[in-house]
Amino acid sequence: MSGSRYEDSTAAVPEIVAGVSAGFISTVVCHPLDLIKTRLQVHNSAKTWVGSLNVARKLLDEARSTGTRPLRAIYRGVGTNIIGNTASWGLYFLWYGQLKNRVAEYREGQGRHLSSLDYLLTSGAAGVTTAALTNPLWVVKTRMLTSGSGSPGAYRGLAEGLYRITVEEGPRGLFRGFLPSLFGVLQAAVQFMAYENLKIWRRESRIETSLSNNGLQCASRQQSSSKQGSKGHLSGGLGHERSHSQPQADLLSNSDYMALSALSKVFAGTLTYPYQVIRSRLQTHDAATVYSSARNAVFQTWQSQGIAGFYRGLGPNLVRVLPATCITFVVYENVRRIF
Repeated sequence: MSGSRYEDSTAAVPEIVAGVSAGFISTVVCHPLDLIKTRLQVHNSAKTWVGSLNVARKLLDEARSTGTRPLRAIYRGVGTNIIGNTASWGLYFLWYGQLKNRVAEYREGQGRHLSSLDYLLTSGAAGVTTAALTNPLWVVKTRMLTSGSGSPGAYRGLAEGLYRITVEEGPRGLFRGFLPSLFGVLQAAVQFMAYENLKIWRRESRIETSLSNNGLQCASRQQSSSKQGSKGHLSGGLGHERSHSQPQADLLSNSDYMALSALSKVFAGTLTYPYQVIRSRLQTHDAATVYSSARNAVFQTWQSQGIAGFYRGLGPNLVRVLPATCITFVVYENVRRIF
């Protein structure tokens, strides 16, 4: 029993390290785009904040008016964002990996492989748990990213934000936007389902291509060898080549991980993006006075902006999430290889 627990804890280490590393690197690189996307999501006036360039210009104007350095302005809230993303990815990959391994063991006993539904459910379960534990971090992050450092009531950091929300709004304030964030769990579940299936498809494609190429090479060698009367030697060579080429073909390259993660993210992100807009609007400083509920936020968004309102910030979001997603999955897969 103790041996099993030790193996479980050892197996969890690569998932935690890979998830934390992926979350940290992707956040540091892509935080400015995250800031622009968040501000686009929560602002209702199409006249003031039209497009990402206007948002960036507004940020620089805020920096000049408050005497803040431009770099510091576009990285406002980065500490909270790093903590949130490293915690989220670390926990998510940990639980997803553990749950997937358990289901895989069960399916193996049945003589079956993991299905798309298995990937969907395991990633969904990991996502719900992660969302519940990290929601307070996202509330503080959203409020920091949607307010300048000199704005009235602005938080100076994560600790102050958590303390003030608890004192001023109670524990309920820490879980604002939690219900819409569960739709984000759906996005992650759809993305991981697509990603895992794309990996299987790409791996099998590479293996088939490798074996086909080996077959052509061996046929060519056999013709050459038959002229020299050495068919027996060639037969041994074919087995040797397959034993070495198949494992190599089974390993995907970094370009594969980038392409597959990007495709799965575009598919899942476009499908579920509206929830991010509603969640961000429910997590702003004045959300309690503007929206009475998540349903009311949906109604107001539809009434004032129509369907386009649910996709505000989608452009910068895709620009942001694609590099972030590629970085996250490439780092994750490579760190796992180390172990």
